[in-house]
Amino acid sequence: MKRWLAAASAVVLVVGLVIGGLWVHLTPDHRTTFLVDASESSDFREVADAVGTAASTMPGEDSLALRRFGGSCDGSNTTELVTPGTGQAGEIGDAARAITPEGKATLLSGILATIDDFARTYPFRGSVSNRVVVVARGGADTCGKNPDEIRSLIKQHTDEAGVKIDFRFVGHRLTPDQVKVLNAIAAATDAQTPRLTKTSDELVTTMKAISVPATLAAQETPKPCASVTLAVLQALHPVKDQQKQPARLTELNCQQDRFVLAQADLDPGTGVSFPVLFEFKDEAWHYVDASYEMFCGDVPAEVWAKWGVGCVR
Repeated sequence: MKRWLAAASAVVLVVGLVIGGLWVHLTPDHRTTFLVDASESSDFREVADAVGTAASTMPGEDSLALRRFGGSCDGSNTTELVTPGTGQAGEIGDAARAITPEGKATLLSGILATIDDFARTYPFRGSVSNRVVVVARGGADTCGKNPDEIRSLIKQHTDEAGVKIDFRFVGHRLTPDQVKVLNAIAAATDAQTPRLTKTSDELVTTMKAISVPATLAAQETPKPCASVTLAVLQALHPVKDQQKQPARLTELNCQQDRFVLAQADLDPGTGVSFPVLFEFKDEAWHYVDASYEMFCGDVPAEVWAKWGVGCVR
Protein backbone atom coordinates (compact mmCIF):
# COMPACT_ATOMS: atom_id res chain seq x y z
CA MET A 1 0.00 0.00 0.00
CA LYS A 2 2.81 2.41 0.91
CA ARG A 3 4.59 1.54 -2.34
CA TRP A 4 1.37 2.32 -4.29
CA LEU A 5 0.98 5.69 -2.53
CA ALA A 6 4.61 6.58 -3.26
CA ALA A 7 4.16 5.73 -6.95
CA ALA A 8 0.95 7.74 -7.16
CA SER A 9 2.61 10.73 -5.51
CA ALA A 10 5.47 10.54 -7.99
CA VAL A 11 3.02 10.52 -10.91
CA VAL A 12 1.16 13.53 -9.52
CA LEU A 13 4.46 15.36 -9.05
CA VAL A 14 5.58 14.63 -12.61
CA VAL A 15 2.22 15.70 -14.05
CA GLY A 16 2.34 18.90 -12.01
CA LEU A 17 5.84 19.71 -13.26
CA VAL A 18 4.78 19.06 -16.85
CA ILE A 19 1.69 21.25 -16.54
CA GLY A 20 3.71 24.00 -14.87
CA GLY A 21 6.33 23.84 -17.59
CA LEU A 22 3.71 24.02 -20.32
CA TRP A 23 2.05 26.98 -18.58
CA VAL A 24 5.32 28.92 -18.56
CA HIS A 25 6.19 27.88 -22.11
CA LEU A 26 2.77 28.67 -23.58
CA THR A 27 2.26 32.03 -21.84
CA PRO A 28 3.13 34.82 -24.30
CA ASP A 29 4.91 38.00 -23.29
CA HIS A 30 2.39 40.12 -25.17
CA ARG A 31 -1.23 39.53 -26.14
CA THR A 32 -3.05 41.91 -28.49
CA THR A 33 -6.63 41.93 -29.72
CA PHE A 34 -7.58 43.96 -32.77
CA LEU A 35 -11.12 45.28 -32.23
CA VAL A 36 -12.46 46.33 -35.62
CA ASP A 37 -15.43 48.48 -36.53
CA ALA A 38 -17.28 46.31 -39.05
CA SER A 39 -20.36 48.51 -39.34
CA GLU A 40 -21.70 49.32 -42.77
CA SER A 41 -19.30 51.48 -44.80
CA SER A 42 -18.12 51.85 -48.37
CA ASP A 43 -14.40 51.89 -47.58
CA PHE A 44 -14.03 49.13 -44.98
CA ARG A 45 -11.25 47.58 -47.06
CA GLU A 46 -8.93 50.37 -45.84
CA VAL A 47 -9.47 49.23 -42.26
CA ALA A 48 -9.05 45.54 -43.10
CA ASP A 49 -5.80 46.16 -44.98
CA ALA A 50 -4.43 48.33 -42.14
CA VAL A 51 -5.21 45.63 -39.56
CA GLY A 52 -3.53 42.98 -41.71
CA THR A 53 -0.45 45.14 -42.23
CA ALA A 54 -0.15 45.96 -38.53
CA ALA A 55 -0.47 42.29 -37.57
CA SER A 56 2.21 41.29 -40.08
CA THR A 57 4.74 43.67 -38.49
CA MET A 58 4.29 42.28 -34.97
CA PRO A 59 6.63 39.67 -33.44
CA GLY A 60 5.63 36.10 -34.26
CA GLU A 61 5.70 35.12 -30.58
CA ASP A 62 3.01 37.69 -29.71
CA SER A 63 -0.48 36.28 -29.15
CA LEU A 64 -2.91 37.96 -31.56
CA ALA A 65 -6.70 37.91 -31.80
CA LEU A 66 -9.40 39.62 -33.87
CA ARG A 67 -12.88 40.72 -32.83
CA ARG A 68 -15.41 42.66 -34.88
CA PHE A 69 -18.30 44.87 -33.76
CA GLY A 70 -21.26 46.26 -35.64
CA GLY A 71 -24.97 45.44 -35.82
CA SER A 72 -27.95 46.47 -33.72
CA CYS A 73 -28.14 47.28 -30.03
CA ASP A 74 -30.84 44.67 -29.39
CA GLY A 75 -29.12 41.79 -31.19
CA SER A 76 -25.81 40.02 -31.71
CA ASN A 77 -23.37 42.81 -32.55
CA THR A 78 -19.85 41.58 -31.79
CA THR A 79 -17.97 38.36 -32.60
CA GLU A 80 -14.50 36.99 -31.92
CA LEU A 81 -13.26 36.00 -35.39
CA VAL A 82 -9.77 34.79 -34.47
CA THR A 83 -9.06 33.46 -30.98
CA PRO A 84 -5.75 34.43 -29.32
CA GLY A 85 -2.68 32.54 -30.51
CA THR A 86 0.89 33.01 -31.69
CA GLY A 87 2.07 32.91 -35.28
CA GLN A 88 -1.25 33.84 -36.81
CA ALA A 89 -0.71 37.29 -38.29
CA GLY A 90 -1.73 35.98 -41.70
CA GLU A 91 -4.95 34.56 -40.29
CA ILE A 92 -5.75 37.95 -38.73
CA GLY A 93 -5.34 39.69 -42.09
CA ASP A 94 -7.38 37.09 -43.99
CA ALA A 95 -10.21 37.19 -41.45
CA ALA A 96 -10.31 41.01 -41.46
CA ARG A 97 -10.53 41.13 -45.27
CA ALA A 98 -13.31 38.51 -45.24
CA ILE A 99 -15.60 40.66 -43.06
CA THR A 100 -18.82 41.87 -44.63
CA PRO A 101 -19.62 45.28 -43.06
CA GLU A 102 -23.15 45.63 -41.69
CA GLY A 103 -25.23 47.45 -39.10
CA LYS A 104 -24.18 50.41 -36.98
CA ALA A 105 -21.06 50.87 -34.91
CA THR A 106 -21.78 49.21 -31.56
CA LEU A 107 -18.39 50.08 -30.08
CA LEU A 108 -19.31 49.78 -26.39
CA SER A 109 -20.54 46.22 -26.90
CA GLY A 110 -17.25 45.36 -28.59
CA ILE A 111 -15.23 46.89 -25.75
CA LEU A 112 -17.10 44.95 -23.05
CA ALA A 113 -16.90 41.65 -24.96
CA THR A 114 -13.16 42.10 -25.52
CA ILE A 115 -12.57 42.70 -21.81
CA ASP A 116 -14.52 39.51 -21.10
CA ASP A 117 -12.24 37.64 -23.56
CA PHE A 118 -9.30 38.46 -21.29
CA ALA A 119 -11.20 37.16 -18.26
CA ARG A 120 -10.85 33.55 -19.46
CA THR A 121 -8.02 31.43 -18.02
CA TYR A 122 -7.21 30.12 -21.49
CA PRO A 123 -6.00 31.30 -23.97
CA PHE A 124 -3.30 32.66 -21.71
CA ARG A 125 -2.90 36.35 -21.04
CA GLY A 126 0.34 38.14 -21.77
CA SER A 127 2.86 38.07 -18.95
CA VAL A 128 4.20 41.53 -19.87
CA SER A 129 1.32 43.34 -21.56
CA ASN A 130 -2.28 42.86 -22.68
CA ARG A 131 -3.50 45.31 -25.30
CA VAL A 132 -6.58 46.10 -27.34
CA VAL A 133 -6.13 48.10 -30.53
CA VAL A 134 -9.48 49.62 -31.48
CA VAL A 135 -10.26 50.87 -34.98
CA ALA A 136 -13.43 52.99 -35.10
CA ARG A 137 -14.65 53.72 -38.61
CA GLY A 138 -18.42 54.06 -38.85
CA GLY A 139 -18.80 55.91 -35.56
CA ALA A 140 -18.83 54.90 -31.91
CA ASP A 141 -22.40 54.08 -30.96
CA THR A 142 -22.92 53.39 -27.26
CA CYS A 143 -26.53 52.24 -27.61
CA GLY A 144 -27.92 55.10 -25.55
CA LYS A 145 -25.45 54.93 -22.64
CA ASN A 146 -24.20 58.23 -21.19
CA PRO A 147 -20.53 58.81 -20.19
CA ASP A 148 -21.10 57.86 -16.54
CA GLU A 149 -22.86 54.61 -17.52
CA ILE A 150 -20.07 53.81 -19.99
CA ARG A 151 -17.37 54.23 -17.35
CA SER A 152 -19.34 52.18 -14.81
CA LEU A 153 -19.85 49.28 -17.23
CA ILE A 154 -16.22 49.24 -18.35
CA LYS A 155 -15.00 49.34 -14.75
CA GLN A 156 -17.35 46.50 -13.79
CA HIS A 157 -16.12 44.23 -16.59
CA THR A 158 -12.47 45.16 -16.01
CA ASP A 159 -12.72 44.41 -12.29
CA GLU A 160 -14.29 41.04 -13.03
CA ALA A 161 -11.58 40.22 -15.60
CA GLY A 162 -8.88 41.02 -13.06
CA VAL A 163 -6.30 42.14 -15.61
CA LYS A 164 -4.85 45.48 -16.67
CA ILE A 165 -5.66 46.08 -20.35
CA ASP A 166 -3.94 48.79 -22.36
CA PHE A 167 -6.49 50.22 -24.80
CA ARG A 168 -5.32 52.15 -27.86
CA PHE A 169 -7.84 53.87 -30.12
CA VAL A 170 -7.74 54.97 -33.74
CA GLY A 171 -10.60 56.96 -35.27
CA HIS A 172 -10.63 56.81 -39.07
CA ARG A 173 -12.57 59.36 -41.13
CA LEU A 174 -14.81 60.28 -38.19
CA THR A 175 -17.02 63.35 -37.93
CA PRO A 176 -16.53 65.77 -34.99
CA ASP A 177 -19.58 64.30 -33.21
CA GLN A 178 -18.25 60.76 -33.66
CA VAL A 179 -14.85 61.83 -32.33
CA LYS A 180 -16.57 63.24 -29.25
CA VAL A 181 -18.17 59.87 -28.45
CA LEU A 182 -14.93 58.01 -29.15
CA ASN A 183 -13.05 60.32 -26.77
CA ALA A 184 -15.58 59.58 -24.02
CA ILE A 185 -15.14 55.82 -24.41
CA ALA A 186 -11.36 56.12 -24.54
CA ALA A 187 -11.40 58.16 -21.34
CA ALA A 188 -13.56 55.50 -19.69
CA THR A 189 -10.85 52.89 -20.38
CA ASP A 190 -8.11 55.25 -19.11
CA ALA A 191 -6.60 55.24 -22.60
CA GLN A 192 -4.71 58.02 -24.31
CA THR A 193 -6.60 60.41 -26.55
CA PRO A 194 -7.52 58.51 -29.76
CA ARG A 195 -5.36 59.08 -32.79
CA LEU A 196 -7.31 60.36 -35.78
CA THR A 197 -6.61 59.52 -39.42
CA LYS A 198 -8.09 60.74 -42.68
CA THR A 199 -6.34 58.70 -45.37
CA SER A 200 -5.51 55.02 -45.85
CA ASP A 201 -1.78 55.76 -45.61
CA GLU A 202 -2.24 57.60 -42.31
CA LEU A 203 -4.28 54.68 -40.99
CA VAL A 204 -1.64 52.09 -41.89
CA THR A 205 1.17 54.18 -40.35
CA THR A 206 -0.79 54.83 -37.17
CA MET A 207 -1.88 51.20 -36.78
CA LYS A 208 1.71 49.99 -37.06
CA ALA A 209 2.89 52.62 -34.57
CA ILE A 210 0.40 51.77 -31.82
CA SER A 211 0.42 47.99 -32.30
CA VAL A 212 4.12 47.18 -31.96
CA PRO A 213 5.43 47.60 -28.38
CA ALA A 214 9.03 48.34 -29.40
CA THR A 215 8.12 51.24 -31.66
CA LEU A 216 5.36 52.62 -29.47
CA ALA A 217 7.70 53.63 -26.66
CA ALA A 218 9.90 55.57 -29.05
CA GLN A 219 7.09 57.35 -30.87
CA GLU A 220 4.65 58.01 -28.05
CA THR A 221 4.24 61.67 -27.16
CA PRO A 222 3.81 62.84 -23.55
CA LYS A 223 0.30 62.48 -22.21
CA PRO A 224 -1.74 65.71 -22.21
CA CYS A 225 -1.80 65.98 -18.43
CA ALA A 226 1.99 65.58 -18.28
CA SER A 227 2.66 68.24 -20.89
CA VAL A 228 0.06 70.93 -20.16
CA THR A 229 1.33 74.11 -18.50
CA LEU A 230 -0.09 77.42 -17.34
CA ALA A 231 1.75 79.11 -20.19
CA VAL A 232 0.01 76.88 -22.76
CA LEU A 233 -3.43 77.59 -21.30
CA GLN A 234 -2.78 81.28 -20.66
CA ALA A 235 -2.74 81.99 -24.40
CA LEU A 236 -6.03 80.18 -24.99
CA HIS A 237 -8.65 81.77 -22.76
CA PRO A 238 -10.25 85.08 -23.74
CA VAL A 239 -11.24 86.34 -20.26
CA LYS A 240 -9.98 89.91 -19.65
CA ASP A 241 -9.62 92.08 -16.57
CA GLN A 242 -10.68 95.73 -16.31
CA GLN A 243 -7.53 96.84 -18.15
CA LYS A 244 -8.41 94.48 -21.04
CA GLN A 245 -5.51 92.21 -20.13
CA PRO A 246 -5.89 88.40 -20.00
CA ALA A 247 -6.76 87.23 -16.51
CA ARG A 248 -3.71 85.53 -15.06
CA LEU A 249 -3.97 81.77 -14.48
CA THR A 250 -2.53 80.81 -11.11
CA GLU A 251 -3.06 77.03 -10.87
CA LEU A 252 -4.42 74.06 -12.81
CA ASN A 253 -5.81 70.60 -12.13
CA CYS A 254 -5.74 68.08 -14.99
CA GLN A 255 -7.90 64.93 -15.02
CA GLN A 256 -8.14 61.95 -17.41
CA ASP A 257 -5.66 63.55 -19.83
CA ARG A 258 -8.57 65.51 -21.21
CA PHE A 259 -9.96 68.09 -18.77
CA VAL A 260 -8.25 70.97 -16.97
CA LEU A 261 -9.78 73.28 -14.40
CA ALA A 262 -7.63 76.36 -13.87
CA GLN A 263 -8.04 79.39 -11.64
CA ALA A 264 -8.05 82.84 -13.23
CA ASP A 265 -6.94 85.74 -11.03
CA LEU A 266 -8.66 88.94 -12.16
CA ASP A 267 -6.93 91.25 -9.70
CA PRO A 268 -3.62 89.90 -8.34
CA GLY A 269 -3.29 90.19 -4.60
CA THR A 270 -7.01 90.57 -3.85
CA GLY A 271 -7.96 86.90 -3.97
CA VAL A 272 -10.66 87.51 -6.60
CA SER A 273 -10.60 84.51 -8.94
CA PHE A 274 -12.89 82.14 -10.81
CA PRO A 275 -12.55 78.73 -12.50
CA VAL A 276 -11.73 78.28 -16.18
CA LEU A 277 -12.37 75.00 -18.01
CA PHE A 278 -10.20 73.62 -20.83
CA GLU A 279 -10.56 70.40 -22.83
CA PHE A 280 -8.03 68.41 -24.87
CA LYS A 281 -9.45 67.33 -28.24
CA ASP A 282 -8.22 67.01 -31.80
CA GLU A 283 -4.65 66.81 -30.44
CA ALA A 284 -4.78 70.27 -28.81
CA TRP A 285 -6.07 72.12 -25.72
CA HIS A 286 -9.16 74.30 -26.17
CA TYR A 287 -10.87 76.89 -23.96
CA VAL A 288 -14.39 75.77 -22.96
CA ASP A 289 -15.87 78.11 -20.36
CA ALA A 290 -15.15 80.49 -17.50
CA SER A 291 -17.81 81.04 -14.87
CA TYR A 292 -18.56 80.76 -11.19
CA GLU A 293 -21.37 78.31 -12.14
CA MET A 294 -20.39 75.99 -14.98
CA PHE A 295 -22.57 73.54 -16.85
CA CYS A 296 -21.52 69.92 -16.33
CA GLY A 297 -21.35 69.34 -20.08
CA ASP A 298 -19.24 66.35 -21.16
CA VAL A 299 -17.11 66.33 -18.02
CA PRO A 300 -17.79 63.11 -16.03
CA ALA A 301 -19.27 63.49 -12.56
CA GLU A 302 -16.21 61.91 -10.93
CA VAL A 303 -13.97 64.58 -12.45
CA TRP A 304 -16.05 67.38 -10.95
CA ALA A 305 -15.88 65.50 -7.63
CA LYS A 306 -12.06 65.31 -7.81
CA TRP A 307 -11.93 69.01 -8.50
CA GLY A 308 -14.23 69.63 -5.53
CA VAL A 309 -16.41 71.88 -7.70
CA GLY A 310 -20.14 71.70 -8.41
CA CYS A 311 -21.71 72.04 -11.83
CA VAL A 312 -25.13 72.83 -13.28
CA ARG A 313 -26.97 70.19 -15.31
